[in-house]
Amino acid sequence: MDIREMHNREVEHWKGQYRRTVRLCKAIYDYSDYIALIKKAIEAEDLTEASVLFNEIDFETQSLLLIAPSKGGPFTTKERAEVTKLWDVQIQDIEDK
Repeated sequence: MDIREMHNREVEHWKGQYRRTVRLCKAIYDYSDYIALIKKAIEAEDLTEASVLFNEIDFETQSLLLIAPSKGGPFTTKERAEVTKLWDVQIQDIEDK
C-alpha cells in the first residue's frame, strides 16, 4: 500500500466520522424534546413511559441516539443501559437498514 492509498483511506475514515457527527447533531436537535422527556422518565423510574417515547422514534435515529456519551451521544451510560433494555427493535427495522 502506497502513501497515497493510506492517505485516501484515512481521509475517507474521517469523512465518515464527520457525516455521522452531523447526523447525530441533527438527530439531537430534532428530537431534543423526546430526549428530555425520556431522561425525565428514566429519572422518575417510569421505564414504561421512557420505552414508549423512545420507540416512537425511527430506528435509524434511535441507533444514532444510543451512541456512547464519549462519542457525543445525548444519554449517560446509565440512561443508555436503561433504554437499551427497553428498546423494541423490530425485524423490519433491521431489514430496512
